[in-house]
Amino acid sequence: MSMKKIALFLTGAERQSGHDRQKQAEALIKQLPEDHDGRNTWLLNYGVSEEAKARRASRGIQWMPNQCAAKVVSGPGV
Repeated sequence: MSMKKIALFLTGAERQSGHDRQKQAEALIKQLPEDHDGRNTWLLNYGVSEEAKARRASRGIQWMPNQCAAKVVSGPGV
């Protein structure tokens, strides 16, 4: 399976503010209670904050910067 590098083109507002879609989504996700499964799953898979990095590190989950997502290690289609 070949890996394509994904390019995220920022809008003018994103460039100016320094907050891209991923950071904005994370800010919303983090408003959910800390024990919310969806919140923590999203942070593990897509979060870029220190909390998300710490959650991945504690579980040995690798980050794929070219995909802006956690590395999938098992599951359907892998």
